[in-house]
Amino acid sequence: MARSLNVLGVPPPSVHDRVRNSHRTGEAWTLRTVAEMLANSRYTGRQVWNRQRTDHNETEPGDRRTSRGSVRRWNPKDKWVTSASVAHEPLISEVDFVGAQSVSAVPAPADHRYALTGLVICRLCGRRFDAHWVHGRPGYRCRHGSTRAGPASAAGPKPIYLREDVLVATIGL
Repeated sequence: MARSLNVLGVPPPSVHDRVRNSHRTGEAWTLRTVAEMLANSRYTGRQVWNRQRTDHNETEPGDRRTSRGSVRRWNPKDKWVTSASVAHEPLISEVDFVGAQSVSAVPAPADHRYALTGLVICRLCGRRFDAHWVHGRPGYRCRHGSTRAGPASAAGPKPIYLREDVLVATIGL
């Protein structure tokens, strides 16, 4: 989606409010921007409250004089309050928003740690391989930057996939 928006020349959100987004370049859509929009029901045109809370980190609960500083933290999504009616023009349809919420990657088991995370580097592009869980086992992949929001390169190399068990056996761990 980010790549398509960039190819079509659609300005990213940070262009519209440079004061609040002075830390962003405003040059292009990023993958993270699209992902955040698809995860936030505010973009369906509804008002959303209670997304964050302030924790005061008090050494004595209830006594703010003993606070070690305030910290903003995210509330779980089931604690968010969303308006029943549309409050402003939506950027994402309800159908697309609900569809995006049902899509997720298959998580690795909680007890598994990838043995070689950050250590496997691609000879073709110099990037570190991504750890990923596929077909019930750990592995690593390099997509040579194809996940970026920039234009796709048709002439680029194909992604490389390596199984962790094969890598570990090859290097003798």
